[in-house]
Amino acid sequence: MLLWKLVRIGLKDSSNKYVLKLALPIVGTNILSRGPSVVDTAFVGHIGAAQLAGVGLAQLFIFAAQSFTHALAIAGTVMIAHRTGENNFSVRQHEGSGNFTISLIIGVLLSFIFYHLTSVAGDLMGATGDVHKYLMEYSNIFWYFFAFKLLNYFLASMFQGSGDSKTPLKVIGSINILNVILDYGLIFGKFGLPEMGVAGAAIATGIAETTGALVLYLIAVKRRLIQAGISLPHIEPSLKFAELGIPVLGERLLNIGMQLLFARMVIAISVTAYAAHQMGVNIEMISLLSGFAFMQTATALVGQTLGAKNPEAAVILTKRASRMSLVVMTILGLLLIAFPEFWVKAFTIDEEVIAFGKRFLVYGVLCMPLMAVALTYSGGLRGAGETKYVMYVSLLGGWIVRLSIAYILGFTLGLGLDGIWVMMPIDWAVRALFYYKRFYSRNWETQLIPSNLI
Repeated sequence: MLLWKLVRIGLKDSSNKYVLKLALPIVGTNILSRGPSVVDTAFVGHIGAAQLAGVGLAQLFIFAAQSFTHALAIAGTVMIAHRTGENNFSVRQHEGSGNFTISLIIGVLLSFIFYHLTSVAGDLMGATGDVHKYLMEYSNIFWYFFAFKLLNYFLASMFQGSGDSKTPLKVIGSINILNVILDYGLIFGKFGLPEMGVAGAAIATGIAETTGALVLYLIAVKRRLIQAGISLPHIEPSLKFAELGIPVLGERLLNIGMQLLFARMVIAISVTAYAAHQMGVNIEMISLLSGFAFMQTATALVGQTLGAKNPEAAVILTKRASRMSLVVMTILGLLLIAFPEFWVKAFTIDEEVIAFGKRFLVYGVLCMPLMAVALTYSGGLRGAGETKYVMYVSLLGGWIVRLSIAYILGFTLGLGLDGIWVMMPIDWAVRALFYYKRFYSRNWETQLIPSNLI
């Protein structure tokens, strides 16, 4: 009720209304986009701790591969947002088609590479015995579908960059229903389907992701965001796509590498602690994806307003988005910490995992308001083309601050899990400060994408 009242108050302001019109459907889309992996985790967690840890580790590697997805989506969003702001729809379609082709090729290559690297990566992460077995059982199936997951995310970002965030919400919502039905049927052998356990979870999620990608593709062609078929990319827009996307990829790889090493520290404490760590991340995604939505909204709005040569509007709208994100993430974080046992028990019945999970949520919730500020202003900077700066701050916060001090606190000083987990909110505090100061320096105002790339 409180959240809805805040939304109604926000709608009285025209700029707030403009932000919310784009952001609220993205909140839903982001939550639902995470739905298949959350449902996999929830169902598999009721089979056993080893299955939960194996699938959780598989999802971590999938998340690593999605660093490329994120880079493609952000670069595509910035370009399509600028063209939308310019009302240059013909160029928007040509650039979008070329970017789609590039994304498809990268998706297929990533599927092949990660399919052959997962086993070795699992060994390096310390997965042994049943954990490694279930890691491979899930991964060996899902990588066949990964290219469709990438396209699902990329196409959704194209709609959002053009100002339409409702279409991805409807499509992703529909495939979530399909995923729940298939997951329940294939994992536990219901609805006349075979009981396949962990393998069933991978198949169900793969089918759902593929369905979503195909539907979004057909709608994108109909709306003339892209052309039908495979279009050869033009050189100049492809170079701009790479210029925007490569730093985003670098940022994501830095974050993923940091998270892998951070997870490795947790695994060094115990496998059960890692199962709780991954479970906690999934629980908090309900709040985190709201923050990501306002980040994406800021990216799209800054891109559109700069395309329309109105940087003052970019500042106003990003400020509004940041405030809304702060309120939403704080409220959702408080709901998590108020009922920790309820959320944790929805994912597992293992008492030791439950105990670790409740501890993790305390530190995770402390991150929420800090992430709200950091994510939104980083999104605004990306929309202005400042993707390199965002990457540099990720290096500072994640590697120099979080990892180094977490190792000292957790192992050198013997503080264990608490010494490791406490560095999460400190990392985000550093990022929030640097993004905020950079955005209000307003050095990015003159960065426009040339309209004659094609």
